[in-house]
Amino acid sequence: MSVTENNRENKRILKYGFTERTIVDGWAKNYDCVMNYLGKLNNRQGNVALSLYHFCAWSNLDPNQLLALKSDYNSLQAEKLLDSLANAKVNFPEKRKWHVAQCVRGFFRTNYRQLQAQAGRSMPYAPSETHSLPTKKTRLKLFKACRNPRDQALVMIGTCTAIALETMSNLRWDHFEEDWQKQEIPHISIPPELLKGHGKGKYRGVRQETFTTPETKAILIDYRDWFSKTFNYAWKEEDHVFLSVKRNIGEPLSYRLIAKKSAILEERADIDFTIHDGRRITQTALENAGCPNNWIKKIKGRKVSGEEAPYSKPLIEQLRVKYKEALPDLEFLHEGAQALDEKKLRNKIMLDFAKLQGYEPDRLKKLEEVLARAKDPDEAIAEFRKLGEEAQGIDVNKPKNIIVKGDTELLKKLDDGYKLVESLNDNKFLMKI
Repeated sequence: MSVTENNRENKRILKYGFTERTIVDGWAKNYDCVMNYLGKLNNRQGNVALSLYHFCAWSNLDPNQLLALKSDYNSLQAEKLLDSLANAKVNFPEKRKWHVAQCVRGFFRTNYRQLQAQAGRSMPYAPSETHSLPTKKTRLKLFKACRNPRDQALVMIGTCTAIALETMSNLRWDHFEEDWQKQEIPHISIPPELLKGHGKGKYRGVRQETFTTPETKAILIDYRDWFSKTFNYAWKEEDHVFLSVKRNIGEPLSYRLIAKKSAILEERADIDFTIHDGRRITQTALENAGCPNNWIKKIKGRKVSGEEAPYSKPLIEQLRVKYKEALPDLEFLHEGAQALDEKKLRNKIMLDFAKLQGYEPDRLKKLEEVLARAKDPDEAIAEFRKLGEEAQGIDVNKPKNIIVKGDTELLKKLDDGYKLVESLNDNKFLMKI
C-alpha cells in the first residue's frame, strides 16, 4: 500500500472504527455467529462484516445480543429495531443503510433466527457508485496482477464467459466442446445442476451455453501445458478446470478459494472488480453486438421464456456467430500488451527455425504461403514437416509406419526406403519411412 492509501485507511479507521481490510481480524473473529455468517458468503466478507459492525455500533448491541432479540419466533424486537434504522441518524454514510439492513437480515437467517419478511424493507436503496463497467485497462491490470498461468486463466474465464462464481468452481474440461482447442471460439455447455436453481422447478432443463474468446483459449492452453510440466500432471477430461497450485496440488478450488483469490488479485491490482462484474461485461458486449435478449439469457445460464429442450447444434452455432461479433468489447490483452495470436506466433517460430535450417528464400516464401493457409497450429506443423520431407526427397504420400508380412515384402519395402523397426509375431515386421 502506498503512503496515500495508508493515510486514507487510517482516516477511515479513526472515523468508523474499522475498514474492510481490518474488520474480520479486528472484530468479526471475536464472534462465532459472525464468522458462521461470513463463511457462507462467496466474497466481499470484509464489506459485509463492516455493515454488520455499523449496525451493532448504532444499536449498542454485540452480535450475540442481537441474536438474543429473536430467541422466540413470536418476538418482534429485532424487526422493530431494524425498521427504526430507516429514519435514524447514523455515524456511517446514509447510502449504506440499505446494505446494512440486508446484511442484518442475512446474519439472522444464517444463524437460524429468521426475521419477518417485511423487516427492513422500508430502507431506501441507493445504487452503488461502483456499478460502472470495468474498462479494458482495468481488466488488463487484473491480468497483470496474476503470478501464475492458473490465475491468468481464472481472470480470462471470469471476464468473458458470464460464468458465475459458484459455477466456476465446478467447471470441468468435459463441459468444453470436444475439439475446443481447434475452435476459434470454443463453446462451453454447463448442465442445470451447476447453475442458479440447480435444475429444479422452473429452472428444470436450463443449461448455460457460453463461449470463450480466442485470447482466453490461448491462455487456457498455456495454463494446461504449464500445469502438466510443472507438476507432472496428466489432465483428464473429467478434471475440474481450476486446480490448486500450492497445498493439495491438483485438488479442485472451492468457490470460497476462488472468491479469495479474486479478492487478492483485486487488491494487488488496486482496482474494484468482482466476478459478477465479468458477467456484466459479457452482457453489455452482447447487447452492443445486437444480440437478442433471450440469447443473452442463454449465454448467462438464465431461464428463457417458453423454452423446454436444450439448444440444438444449429442454434449453438448462431450463438457463436453473435458472440464473435462481441469480441471487440470482450478481448482486452491487445490493449497495452502484445496481442495473443496463437497462429501468427507459431508460424513465426517455424519460419525462424526454417531459417536456422538453411532454407533458401524461395523455400521460405513457399513455407510462408503454406503456413498462412493452415487452419490451425497443428495443421501448420504438419505442413511444415511435409515441406521439409519433400526437400529431402521423401515421398510424403507414403505411410510413415506400416506392417508387412513375409520376407519378400520386407525386402521390397527396404528397397523403397523403409527401415525395419522390429519383428512381430506370425512372420510380420513393423517398418517406418
